[in-house]
Amino acid sequence: MTTNNLSSWLESNDEYQKEFAAKDMGSMPSVPQRLAFILTCIDCRLNPYDALGLNTGEFHIFRNAGGRVTSDAIRSFSMTQKLMGTKEIYVMHHTKCGVEGRTDAEVAALYDGDAADEAKKMTWHTCASARDSVKDDVEMLMQSKLIAPGTVVGGLLFHVETGAVTTIVEPQIHAS
Repeated sequence: MTTNNLSSWLESNDEYQKEFAAKDMGSMPSVPQRLAFILTCIDCRLNPYDALGLNTGEFHIFRNAGGRVTSDAIRSFSMTQKLMGTKEIYVMHHTKCGVEGRTDAEVAALYDGDAADEAKKMTWHTCASARDSVKDDVEMLMQSKLIAPGTVVGGLLFHVETGAVTTIVEPQIHAS
């Protein structure tokens, strides 16, 4: 079964393939040109490429609900350091986030039946404040032994109302 979304995406991909070939993107290295990694939210209003003036191939991007530092985010960044030499990581949360102002218990309560038991065991990484969660997540990265010494770690906030990006945590050097 093909959905309306999938059909239109595949049609768009026909055009994209031409652009991809014309720019010879298939020969682009997997190592990001800026040796940077951005952790951000899945929110559809947030486009880190446009917000930060970046192009394909310049950085790695990792997205999850809330843009939160999780074990998988740390695993992914750590791998890019070891395999590709990534030197910087930035956490970028945003205003009016769907996980902001909620608790894990509130999210778990949205599930019923067999899913409810699993939902209650899960850490949903909600937050009281996007600004505070940026600070918390940068601190979590700074404490991780999997992040290489000398890594630059910083925290940003994207404002969905205006498109502005502000620095919440100035870039700092990971020491451990």
